[in-house]
Amino acid sequence: MAHQLCIITTLAAALAACGPVEADGNGAAVSFSHLEQPFGGHSFDTGWQPEGSPVQVRFYVTAQSQVGARLAGHARLERGAPGAAPLGLSYTADADSGSFWMDLGIQISGRLRINRPPVVWEGAIPYAPSFDFRFADRKAFTPFLLEGGPAPVATLDDEVGMQALINADLGGIPDLGTARIVLKVGGHLHGELSGRSITTTLAGASLTQTQESQFAAVPDDGHTRIEGEARHEARSSFQGSLVLVPSVTVGAGDKGLTLAEFPIDIDLVGLGRLDLIWKSAPVSLAIVTP
Repeated sequence: MAHQLCIITTLAAALAACGPVEADGNGAAVSFSHLEQPFGGHSFDTGWQPEGSPVQVRFYVTAQSQVGARLAGHARLERGAPGAAPLGLSYTADADSGSFWMDLGIQISGRLRINRPPVVWEGAIPYAPSFDFRFADRKAFTPFLLEGGPAPVATLDDEVGMQALINADLGGIPDLGTARIVLKVGGHLHGELSGRSITTTLAGASLTQTQESQFAAVPDDGHTRIEGEARHEARSSFQGSLVLVPSVTVGAGDKGLTLAEFPIDIDLVGLGRLDLIWKSAPVSLAIVTP
């Protein structure tokens, strides 16, 4: 398992999709991109566990992440569109032309404490921290996730079963010798993305569409080509948990101490659910007037 967070996509690649688009008859190709780091700065301290035990562990957990989406399709102008005279603007997309992804790396460090006089000792748990644990998923969907569309919500899920992340000996403990520390980790992460609107500026007018296949009226200024820009706005939410299951065996015989396996549950988003509003970078439009 790699000892670093593997990012699924790069910022440069995502933003490259937001450049000027090519005209396509009376339409233009569009590609909206979202790229966020919703778990940046999230950190957790389990405190000393279990409470009151002569052998205790304490873990510090931080998260690094990148989540994003790409929504590709076409913007098109039509004359005589219902309720959108003289010109109507609409957005369409090919099936499964969108992409939604997440990549969350978990960094875990910890300490061991023994408090059974005359033995009083505390030290760091070896082989930590490292980005050895991650949640990742990628799914295709049909843009633009607006109300009434074929895919109003795109979802991501990754569930990781319990696996040993740390299995190490810690030596040099006075009067006790060596401690064996095992840490198992598991958990899940769920993400959702839904579209809120597409806002377009064309011919001096600002147009907001909140439904799939909805026409918006565009002023006809007599030009053969209309230029402007568009932005996609979306709502994302994430829920997840991380379970740490440590066990410790210190010393042997009459002097030995054993801390049996016990779970420590961590809410990855702190409040049970993380809700975000995403706004894409503006996409340039240049459409030939029909």
